[in-house]
Amino acid sequence: MDSAFGLLGVELAPEGGRPFTTKEVARVQAAELVAKRCACLPLSSFQKLRYASAKAVPKAAYGWFCCPPKPSTFKRLDAMIARAGPNPSQGDASLKQLFRGHSSSAAFAAGQQVVMAAWRRAVKSNKPPGIFREEGWVMTLRAFLEANSFTESGPWRWAAPCASSRVIDLDPSGSDFIRSKGEMGHVLREAWRQTLFEKWRARNLVTSRVCKSGQYSEARCTATRKLVGDHPHRFAVVCGAPVSFQRRAVMEPSRAKEKGCSKRARMIQCPWCKGREAPDWDHVCWRCPANGRAPYLAPPTDPLQRRLGWASMARTPAYNRDVLDWMAEIRQRVIEEQRRKARKPQMPKGEPVPQQEERKRRQLNFSLAQQQERKRRRLPIFLLS
Repeated sequence: MDSAFGLLGVELAPEGGRPFTTKEVARVQAAELVAKRCACLPLSSFQKLRYASAKAVPKAAYGWFCCPPKPSTFKRLDAMIARAGPNPSQGDASLKQLFRGHSSSAAFAAGQQVVMAAWRRAVKSNKPPGIFREEGWVMTLRAFLEANSFTESGPWRWAAPCASSRVIDLDPSGSDFIRSKGEMGHVLREAWRQTLFEKWRARNLVTSRVCKSGQYSEARCTATRKLVGDHPHRFAVVCGAPVSFQRRAVMEPSRAKEKGCSKRARMIQCPWCKGREAPDWDHVCWRCPANGRAPYLAPPTDPLQRRLGWASMARTPAYNRDVLDWMAEIRQRVIEEQRRKARKPQMPKGEPVPQQEERKRRQLNFSLAQQQERKRRRLPIFLLS
């Protein structure tokens, strides 16, 4: 049975494949329930993300060999895993997935297991893993590699998404055949990260347009992931979720719904320097003279580092760490100041003090009456009679 595909003691025949069953879908649904439970754990967001990645992703990814999963198969699961971990609402979906890691992606785990199983078959038999067909597990393997920017250049051979990456060749007689298991997995992970990075660059976002000249670098991405650690504001900054006074003013519902109110008319003054310049993200981080930035911390010249705080290989590790820490601090300060303004009671100007006290007393009585009414509705019927 030369063309059979062996995995975990089970032989899968690639010639005819096998009919699709509901077992894979049932496992995905069970994984969704596990991820939902992980989101309720009394832990930090990064710890809950690790639990969900370790428990839910392997359960959902197992078994997708003879039938490739659809793009919508893991959509709900990815949303529940994102809810369990850090998930800034304004961040880009591709960058958030990149910094959550490959272990939190069920689609990547499902495709990687097919590639690694075929690679193990080629290593043990010292020949191609089977018959190159457009059906069965071969089709699953081809769909996964094409989704991660690999280009098919021949039977069992795929060109890398960039010149610096390795070529995937599953024919042991070829010169590009990878003998190391760790190196094979590393090539797949880096191609997955680069694909997410290019998806972010292709979008019509402010961060994508500002950082259009930035190119993916394996060393840069690795250094940035180490700098982020388990800090939620650092994670939000590198994922493209900056927060500034100008952005929150533009997104304010009461201002956005005003008829005939353009974006220029919604410009506000910087509460720190009281200048005429709009307090956008670049202003509050680097151009505002009253933001409290240390004199030794010079503004970055690299657009990807200036906007998103990504590490620069032309700078020292200490400088890269200080830049990301400063941007995370600015984001936290802006959010806290906006929340403090929202909690401050706004009284009508020119109203006498006795009328203000009367207004407060009426509001307090109304809220107490609402609470008593809710308690009365929750009482059993025999206690109300």
